[in-house]
Amino acid sequence: PRPDHAGHGLGLAIAKRAAERHGGTLMLGNHPDGGFIATLDLPREPLSSSSV
Repeated sequence: PRPDHAGHGLGLAIAKRAAERHGGTLMLGNHPDGGFIATLDLPREPLSSSSV
């Protein structure tokens, strides 16, 4: 982490949980030029009330 962007590291964990609650996934990978790539996949159709 950069000193000017210090945090507690909770952002990705919160984003992953939010994605899962919506029936989706959050995937992370390394970017060839450094850093990472985040891919958020969400379903097109809303979840039925029975699956919530």
